Amino acid sequence: DKCDMENINITQGTLSDTERKIVMQHVGYTDQILSKIRFGNKYSSVPDIAGMHHEKLNGMGYPLAKKANEIPFLARILMVADIAEALLAKRPYKDPYSSETVRSILLDMANEGQLDKQIVNTLNNSDIIDEFIKTQKIMNNY
Repeated sequence: DKCDMENINITQGTLSDTERKIVMQHVGYTDQILSKIRFGNKYSSVPDIAGMHHEKLNGMGYPLAKKANEIPFLARILMVADIAEALLAKRPYKDPYSSETVRSILLDMANEGQLDKQIVNTLNNSDIIDEFIKTQKIMNNY
């Protein structure tokens, strides 16, 4: 049937186009939910920052295809953190990547103009990734 053909034709990753579109909707839900919360002046940018966590500096992200000059610094940090977490976390469909692999992927993405190089370099030169891995190992034992 149509679903089987779509799954057979997956060329990258583990999701079909239909499944990927469903997963991508979470960014819109993030914005919808957070925009209903009164954060006050100090945190008023939280919905915008969270809603941009899948944007890319080169305009190839989603849902708004924003470019670098339209993406605030805090959203850039969240973009890098979200990708690092996704790569480092164990999922039902994948094992976690090693810290070396995650650092390499993030650096490649920064060099391709997708992520902020300064943020990626700061993360890669810290022990945050290794600490995250330790935390994940502890959590997976519970």
